[in-house]
Amino acid sequence: MTSHRRRPWSQAEDAYLTQLVQTQGPLNWVRIASLISSRSTKQCRERYHHNLKPTLNHEPISPEEGLLIERLVSEIGKRWAEIARRLHGRSDNGVKNWWNGSMNRRRRSVVRRRTSSRAQEDYEEAQEMESYSRHSGHHHQPLTITSPYSSGRRHIDQSLPFPVVSEASRA
Repeated sequence: MTSHRRRPWSQAEDAYLTQLVQTQGPLNWVRIASLISSRSTKQCRERYHHNLKPTLNHEPISPEEGLLIERLVSEIGKRWAEIARRLHGRSDNGVKNWWNGSMNRRRRSVVRRRTSSRAQEDYEEAQEMESYSRHSGHHHQPLTITSPYSSGRRHIDQSLPFPVVSEASRA
């Protein structure tokens, strides 16, 4: 059995595959793979349709195409082949890769916005508590917690001031 190990396609393999598709036709993948011998039928077919097909558009997906992809995904789901057919010149794999990349960018952007928003809220809350502590005469005291998972008490010196409430101040 011939090894069909994953490795990058060389320029020579790409040129030979393109030549074989021209002579054998774009449907005869079993014959084409047998002539290449170092690649499987599926590897040959996918390499051609995703990368070498002359009608493919290799430019980055435009903002207009991006909006169309987003609309189509919301309408018909992640049916990449169907979406690619409606984009003319895009492979289903290229559309899927764009979608997954843009989703990851959107998630990271949301996390960054959420994180910076929370940091701003935490900062404002700390400023309020510091102001309260200064004006009310309350003093900063380390926070003492007891964990059910450890033996003994742990003192945590918080950088944020917390008011100290004594029995005398409650009366």
